[in-house]
Parts: sequence; structure tokens; C-alpha cells
Amino acid sequence: MRKTVAGLSAEIKQYLIVTGNYWAFTLTDGALRMLVVLHFHQLGYSPLSIAALFLFYGGLERFRQILHNSSLSLTP
Repeated sequence: MRKTVAGLSAEIKQYLIVTGNYWAFTLTDGALRMLVVLHFHQLGYSPLSIAALFLFYGGLERFRQILHNSSLSLTP
């Protein structure tokens, strides 16, 4: 395996690193979201309440992005 990785170009190595990190993030992010769903289900929340929680979280994330982008445009 080392010989095959050593023979790859720098661009391919960078691509593999970025792709591997993206896959790892995607898997861990999905796992954490599933744990949140299961935790709230265990606490007795209804599926609709859990869905509303995720919609609220998504809305806050969009709001944070808007604030972040507007603060970037204000910097000289």
C-alpha cells in the first residue's frame, strides 16, 4: 500500500485526504444527529416535536450564516 500511495501525485494525495476527511465528517455528523433523535425519543418527545427541533436548529444555523456573511462584508 505504501508503494502505491508514494507513487501518486501530490494533487491526488490532497484529493484523497480531503475526500477521506469529508467522509469521516459526514459519518460522524450523521451519527451524532441520530444520537440526538434517539435521545429525545427516549425522553418521550413525539416524532413531530423532534422534527420541529431539527427545523429550529436548521433555522438558527441559517441565521448564524447570514450574520457571519454580513459581518465579513462589513470589514474593510
